Amino acid sequence: SHVIKDAFEASIVGSSIGLYKQPSSFTKVLSNAYGSRESTHARESHPISTRADLLSLAKKESCIYSISDNVHCAPYLSSVCSDFYHYLAIKHADLYLSWAVYLPWTLYKYLKSLLDAFCNISCKDWECSRCTHGDKCKPGKHGVGYSCTCKALVHCRGVMSTFYSYGFAFGNPQTLLATDGRRYCHSFYNQLNNVLNSVCFKDLLQKCDEFIFTIRQPFIWLNVALWSLSLFYLICVMVGRLDVLHIRSHLRTPSSHRITAQSLLAAAQVGRLAKISYLQP
Repeated sequence: SHVIKDAFEASIVGSSIGLYKQPSSFTKVLSNAYGSRESTHARESHPISTRADLLSLAKKESCIYSISDNVHCAPYLSSVCSDFYHYLAIKHADLYLSWAVYLPWTLYKYLKSLLDAFCNISCKDWECSRCTHGDKCKPGKHGVGYSCTCKALVHCRGVMSTFYSYGFAFGNPQTLLATDGRRYCHSFYNQLNNVLNSVCFKDLLQKCDEFIFTIRQPFIWLNVALWSLSLFYLICVMVGRLDVLHIRSHLRTPSSHRITAQSLLAAAQVGRLAKISYLQP
C-alpha cells in the first residue's frame, strides 16, 4: 500500500473522530482530480476530455490524438517552486488533509483566473509578428478556437509573462515545440478548460463538502436541539405565566392549587405586586 495514502486515510479517521466511515473514497476522488504520476495516458486507458485531471497540464509527454477527442495533454506548466513540494512527510498528513479539504475552491478560482488572463493576452501589444496585422486575435479571445496564429505556444510572447505572474513556467519547451505534437495557444486553452469543467473536479468539490458536513454534523444537530429548546421555552412563556407556575410549584399542601398568587404576595407583604392584574387566574 502507498505510505502517504495510508497516512492520509488515518488522518481522515482521526480528524473526523471516526465519523467519516470511508476515507478511501475521499483519497480516490482526490487522486482522480489531481492525477497520479503512476497513471498512464496510453490510448486504451486514456481518460476522456470530460474527466481531465490537473496533472494533464504537466505530463512529461504530449498526448497525440485526433481533434475530435479534444485531448491536449502536454507539459505546459511547471511550478517555479516545485522543489519545495517534491517530498511529503508522513508527520504532516494532518496539514496536507486540511489543504486538500479547504483549498480546492481557491485552486479552482486561481485556475479560472489563469484562463481569463490567458484569454486577455494581446498579441499586438506583445508584437507577435503573425498576429500584428490580423483581426482574429483580440484580448478576451486569445486561444479561443484558432484566433492566435503564432507558430507555437512557446513562441507567443505574452504567454511566458502570464504564466510567471501565476507562479508557473513552461514545463518542457522542447516537447511543446516538437514536430509531432506541437502545442499551440488553443491547445493550452482547451486543456485548461477541460480541467475546469472536469467531472473529477466537481466530484472533489462535492466530496469536500460532504467531509466538512460529516465532521460538523454533531455540532449542527446540537445547535438545532438547543434552538428547539429555546423555542419551546419561548412558547411556554407566551402560553403560560411562568412566574405563577414557579410560585405554585413550591407549594406542598394538598389545596395549594386553590391558592392564588395575589394571596401569596399579600401574605408576604409585597405591597403593590399583589395588585398586578396579569397574576389573576
